[in-house]
This record gives sequence, structure tokens and C-alpha cells, in this order.
Amino acid sequence: MFCIHCGAQQKDDAKFCTVCGARLVGLTGEKPEGSVSDQTVRMPMEELVEQPVSPAEQPVYQPQPVSPVVQPVYQPQPARPATQAPAKSGRAIVAVAAILVVLALGSVVAAGALTDWFGLAAPKQEEPPASAQTPGEEPQPEEEPSQEMTPAEEEPAEPEEPEDEGPEVRDAVADYSWDELSEISSLISEAPSESEARDLAREYNLCNEDGTLDGTQTKPLTLEDGTTVTMQIAGFAHDRLADGSGYAGITFVSRGLAGTHAYNADDSTAGGWRDSDLRAWMNDDLLDQLPSELADVVLTVSKPTNATGETDDASSVVDTSDTLWTLSYSEIGGYMNTDDSAHDAVYNAEGAQYQLFSDLGVRWDSPNESLRFSGADYWWERSPDPMDGTYVMCVGEDGTPWYARMPSGEYGVVLCFCV
Repeated sequence: MFCIHCGAQQKDDAKFCTVCGARLVGLTGEKPEGSVSDQTVRMPMEELVEQPVSPAEQPVYQPQPVSPVVQPVYQPQPARPATQAPAKSGRAIVAVAAILVVLALGSVVAAGALTDWFGLAAPKQEEPPASAQTPGEEPQPEEEPSQEMTPAEEEPAEPEEPEDEGPEVRDAVADYSWDELSEISSLISEAPSESEARDLAREYNLCNEDGTLDGTQTKPLTLEDGTTVTMQIAGFAHDRLADGSGYAGITFVSRGLAGTHAYNADDSTAGGWRDSDLRAWMNDDLLDQLPSELADVVLTVSKPTNATGETDDASSVVDTSDTLWTLSYSEIGGYMNTDDSAHDAVYNAEGAQYQLFSDLGVRWDSPNESLRFSGADYWWERSPDPMDGTYVMCVGEDGTPWYARMPSGEYGVVLCFCV
């Protein structure tokens, strides 16, 4: 049978509940109708106690008050083995809950151990280096570690090449070689202004301290046939190079005669300097007389010359390409300004006066000692006379540029060239 108070199973002849101590229903051991043992489903004790029982359902025998004198004392019985189905009491619920808690804690511990305590105890992952490859980026080759050399291992630095400062400065023009003069000439021709070109000439003692020329800036020249002539600097950056690349840095003119020759053997002035015998001789036979160290550095320049003869049209003046040449009327005497402006224009178109003659005060209509050379009564200019096609201009024995002679005459030749 079962106790109607706590629902615990009791022996059939028990008078008191061995669990709660309550008096059992009936002293004879009969089970009242509707007793708990007749139910297929036992209800918890709380429902049996709290739910009221209607008078019709009351058992036949009511529990009687227990007399303290005659009521035996019963000790609670030990818990039943786990194989017996426990009653659903409050303590059973607590036990089940405790078991669930223990199982839950065990699950948590197991899960924590497997997941490094849900990532909390996992070691901090190092951030990828800045050079790590990002998604979609092409792999980059790994950089080899730099191998720094110790001071003892460093390769010695190559010595810097000294800047080209030009030839050594010498005291006078004669002290330079033709090759050195050619180098200086290149520096002068590359100067961005006339004043800077003049400064270079002064630095290398190619002119006076004030930049002027006085005929003392000379260098002797010995031709292959033994003829010796003194070459003097006539000007700086005066003559245009024939290839159009600029101006030659230095022009030389002889102070004296390099030889004698006719202008044109047939006495013709047609074609002027361009077609003359004198031009052909100077750029052939006379050029061959130059020493090799000079021949290697002379430059070809453009020389303007009247190619018609008698004319008042300045367009008759054309350029010829020459390595050696002689002077024009205007290059010696300077700008011509007379009442005959048409012919003046033809003279003036043949080139500007060289600095040497300008500094020496040479004029087209006056004698000048610097133009008087021994060895011939006259020396040729390259200018045909535009007022009379029969003659070619020349310098007289008194040093006056305003003379003219027949082309077939054997007269002196003044030598000019650029380096």
C-alpha cells in the first residue's frame, strides 16, 4: 500500500509511514476505495495535500490523532536502491536538477577544453606582416635580406673624373699649340653672349686686359715650303661656320704676305671671288702648305662676296665656303657711307669689319701703317669693284684699302683662317 500523505510505498501491515511518519489509513491493512495504490498514475504529494477531497470521496476511515503516549517512534528508512522507481517528490526534483546541472557543467568543461575555452584561452594570432599578400593580389617575390657590408668590406669609390676646365692658361698666344687654341676657340664659340666670349679671351690672354686687340696677339706660322708668316688674332666669334652650327671662336689673319698670285689670269671679274683663280689656289695649293697640326684644326666658314663684278645690287653678294681666304673691302675698312648708297650697299654686304682693324682705327678711305706689308706693292682684297667691272679692290703700298688693280696682276696674298 501507499501513504496517502507522501505517496511512499509501505508494507501492507504498516501502521505508520516510514517516510513522513503519518498514520496509515485503516488499522486492518485494508485499502480504502480510491486509495493511491489502486491508481495507475501516482500524483505528487503536493497535489494530494493541497487538493481538497469531496465528502463523497472521503475514505471510510479518517486518520485519528496520535497519542503521544502510545505512538511509536519510527526512524526514516535509508534511501532505496537506484533500481527502484523513486517517487516524484520535491527531493527527487532537486536531485534530478542537481544531476542536470552536473551534466551541464561537464558538457561546458568538455566543450571548453576542445575549443580552447571558446577562443578565450587561445593564443593571440600574430598579425600578418605589411608585405603579406592580400586576396586577388599577385604573389610578390620575396626580398632577399640585405647584406650590409662593413666599412672594411665596402668597395672603394671610383675617383671622380675632373671636369674639363679647358687648356692651361699661358702668358701669350704664341705659347699655345694650335690644338690648345682650337679648344679655347670652341669655348669661346659656345659662350652665350659676346661679353662672355670676350671674358674667355681675356682669361686666356688672347687680348689685352681691356679686351682690345692691337696686333701683338700673334703666333708664328711656318709653311711647308719654308715660308714664315706671322699670324695675328683678327677677332672672336666673327665668322659663321659653313655647316650653320654657329660661329668659329677665333679668326687669324697674317701680318705680312703668304705669297703672290693673280686674281684671275684672264683679267675677268665675272663670278667674283667665287670663280676666281685666287680662291682656287688658296684652298688647294696654299692649304697643302699648312703644317699638319694646324691643318687638323682649321675650320670651313662662310664668306660673303660679290659674285657679279660691276653691280649696284646687294643681292649679287653670295656666300662661299672657304677654309682659307683673303679679306674683303668692308672687313678691313669697315662700314662705307658715301653719296653712292647703291654701291655702298654692295661693299657693306661683304662682311663686318674685324675687331683688330677696328681697334687699330683702320678706315676704308685712309692709310694705316698696320696694313703696309713688304714684299709687294699691293695685296689683293677678294672684292671686285662694283663701280667698274674691270678691277678688283686691293690695299696700296701706303696701307690704304681704296685701290683697284687689273685681275691678272701678280700681287701679294694675305692669309686668313679660323680654328
